[in-house]
Amino acid sequence: MGTIQKRKEHQALSLIERTELGKLKFGVPHSFSVDLKNESEHNITITSLTHSWEACTTARIDRSIILSGETLKVHLIFTPGSTGNLVKAVNIYYELNGRSHSTHIKFAANVS
Repeated sequence: MGTIQKRKEHQALSLIERTELGKLKFGVPHSFSVDLKNESEHNITITSLTHSWEACTTARIDRSIILSGETLKVHLIFTPGSTGNLVKAVNIYYELNGRSHSTHIKFAANVS
């Protein structure tokens, strides 16, 4: 099964609400990416990406500033550390017009 994605609008960022990764194998890394689009008229600065399970997920971006109208990819690697139907999230913290905001990327997999 391929990756299924649902888009949502969150404040100034347009992003995927939830990414369905399908069936994955325990302990086998799976790479994917999610686009963040700046829908505002101002630049957005990504200040951090966080998650609570350092051992199984990494997230990185190529740059921290998203110009108005531009898209930035969040690169993720998920290495399942348990089996079953899993749902995980990466928190995105950003600044827009001097104010702090946050949103998240969710992804799900059936791990065996």
